[in-house]
Amino acid sequence: MLCLGLVLSTQVSFGPAPKLTSNAYPESHFFRAPRISRFEILRDGRVLRSESVGQSESADGKTLRVAMGTTKLTHLDDSLRRPLVQDGALTFRIPVTFTIDGKPVGESTVLQPIADDTIHASFHLSRYGWYLHDPTDGRMDACLLDAMVTAVRARIEDGNRQTEIKRLHGTYPR
Repeated sequence: MLCLGLVLSTQVSFGPAPKLTSNAYPESHFFRAPRISRFEILRDGRVLRSESVGQSESADGKTLRVAMGTTKLTHLDDSLRRPLVQDGALTFRIPVTFTIDGKPVGESTVLQPIADDTIHASFHLSRYGWYLHDPTDGRMDACLLDAMVTAVRARIEDGNRQTEIKRLHGTYPR
């Protein structure tokens, strides 16, 4: 009974969910891409999230596919390695590629194509309990996905505004 209690106590923690403290948007801009009405985030060919962009789904809009690579932990505060009280920051690097209809899209602000891009997301984690394993356990997957959605949505909305400017004025935006 004592052993069972010790095992269960290693799985119990208290504290709020990890909080996103900064979200570095991808370098890619979609200035010359067609209007994007939906995006899908994929990992290993499986769709993790599919969302529409803007007020309503446009019939003339395209679907942006965001392929997510292997997430790497780039920074972990030493305080998150303690077993009883964990309070600190962690930063992840998420490699991504953007495609529309199987063709790579996305360019820098000087309109140079970007083949592979990266999103950096930093979180603050506070939890209390007896933890013997890594603080980046399954709780971070949903937080990382939400951070990616925020970053990709912001880039798409900016690109759609630039596409509308181009359509109205017949020129490429600066």
